[in-house]
Amino acid sequence: MRGQASFILIIGVLLVIAIVIYYAYQGFAPPPVVGEEQRMVQEMIESIITSGTELSLKAIELQGGYVIPPNQSLLFTNIGVPYWQICQNDVSPNFDDVKERFEKGIEFYVNNHTKDIEDFFGENLSLSSVSRVDVNILDNKIDVAVYMPTEFRGYPIRQPYRISVPTKFRYLFNFAKDIVTEINKDPTQGGRFFEVFTVASLYRSRYLPTIGFLTECGEPLRLTPQQVSHGLYGIITYTITHFLWWQEIVPNSLTYAVNDVNGKQYLDLEPMLFLPQGFEIASSSGINIQNRQFIASFPSIPYCYTTYNIKYSVAYPIVIKITDSETGYDFNFAVYVNVDEMEPGDCDAIITIPGQETCTDLPCSASIRVVDCNGIPLSGATAYFGDCLVGTSDSNGYINGEILCGTYLLDIYHSGDYGYYSKTVSSTNIDGTYTLCKKPDFAAYFNEVEILYWGYDEYNTYLSCYPCAEPLDCPDTFTWQSTDCTSSAVSDRCVMITLTSAQTGISYPIHNIDYENIPIEECLDRNYFEAHPVECSGCTLHRVDMDNIPAGTYDVVAELKNPADNKHVGYFELDDFNLLENTKNLYISIPKFGNSTRQPDPWQKQCVVDKVKACPSIELMRQT
Repeated sequence: MRGQASFILIIGVLLVIAIVIYYAYQGFAPPPVVGEEQRMVQEMIESIITSGTELSLKAIELQGGYVIPPNQSLLFTNIGVPYWQICQNDVSPNFDDVKERFEKGIEFYVNNHTKDIEDFFGENLSLSSVSRVDVNILDNKIDVAVYMPTEFRGYPIRQPYRISVPTKFRYLFNFAKDIVTEINKDPTQGGRFFEVFTVASLYRSRYLPTIGFLTECGEPLRLTPQQVSHGLYGIITYTITHFLWWQEIVPNSLTYAVNDVNGKQYLDLEPMLFLPQGFEIASSSGINIQNRQFIASFPSIPYCYTTYNIKYSVAYPIVIKITDSETGYDFNFAVYVNVDEMEPGDCDAIITIPGQETCTDLPCSASIRVVDCNGIPLSGATAYFGDCLVGTSDSNGYINGEILCGTYLLDIYHSGDYGYYSKTVSSTNIDGTYTLCKKPDFAAYFNEVEILYWGYDEYNTYLSCYPCAEPLDCPDTFTWQSTDCTSSAVSDRCVMITLTSAQTGISYPIHNIDYENIPIEECLDRNYFEAHPVECSGCTLHRVDMDNIPAGTYDVVAELKNPADNKHVGYFELDDFNLLENTKNLYISIPKFGNSTRQPDPWQKQCVVDKVKACPSIELMRQT
């Protein structure tokens, strides 16, 4: 009986335990109907978490690791794209910070999108705010765990909520980091490659001059600030559109290439380079060089030679875009390229536009009016004072703007059809009207007025010419005694005409030298040169076409030289010659009154020129 009683006691204890376990289980595991509703709640919350993850991922990819773009960003397709590299400065985001932004972005989204679920299920659902988000970013996906205590009909829902989103974000992030690492290398080791390639494009440019020389006497090399800006913009676009990834640079190729970044190749990626929206280049200065340096390999070659080495500085941003093959979103980040006088330039990590600091809040002002040769207001003309833009003329020709105080170079430009103004002025005297005239297309013809020696003695030199009815007598110099005058095309003589603007002081040359047909190599031989002085001088043209001299008032100096010994045989000066906009032909007549054996003194030459100008039958400069 005792054993039977013990057995019954044990059975009773086990039954009690079973009942406790049953009721305990009933407190945590919901009935089947409730369980189905819980799964519905869980799926809805996981769907919200997935949407929050995808939206955060989209923002962080498009905005280069940021949910909200930082201050150091630019605008591309109306999206803020952050700089990861500024000159020599690595300003790329830290991966742990990006992970934290992901987590905060998901938390913010979920907390703001669960109210609809709570409203739907009402008091049956108890939903707390997100207490924690864990994100694990892998090369091909993002795993997300969200801790958000939830009860439905009093029964808890298992924590955390877990979802996964396929993405190449980590892979793209590593690529962008490797680009920054590569850029930060020394340029001799492949670093700063955007600057290096930009400089290479500058040296290749057919539009922007870099290194070279001018050989024609008076030959100008001029580009307006607008032309320089246009050329630099072309250099930039050429550089970023002739860029190849994961290839070696081919010598003498017109393309640029990067074989690897930080020792790695991402062969499945095709990065694309873009300029940000609204980007433009504004050059503050043009190019103004004129060949005035006369040299002569041999005494009789009228040859000028000026070298130039123009070093450009330009800074611009590049947006690098790579597509995430899993999400279809673009991963964007930016680098800031800075070329300083044809070298990779350093700068602060905070970007400032070159010249911005010196050209804002200027203390002085200018009121300029630009008109053409007929006094008609000229719109579209641009003025710079020093390195700062004053403005562009309106339909009434006015330019009003703030300027630096002091004395600087004032440059006023229009299109290539007009001349330009370039002169140093003071800010106190800058206000006024400035004239830009059109450049006529005309043909210049060279003639010489023959003056012959009668003979000379120790005291007097006698010349005969036929320009005037009255004898032309310059005391102790020349005497003209005939009443007729003849002129003919210049023959075997070198002509150099210089027109100097009375307004700006800018000089323009006209000459009869045919540089293209001078046999330079043969003429370097002295024997050949002495036997062929005219051929080696190139002074063979009787007419030249001109289109680079604006209409206006000029002081003119004309010289006629013997190519065999480079000595003057003719000359005149003429003040206040008015070149007209409608000129088609310009006939230049130079009095030929000397030879290489006897050179007149300057005052003797001028005496004859003054007499010639007084003769009605002689016109030194005639235009039709």
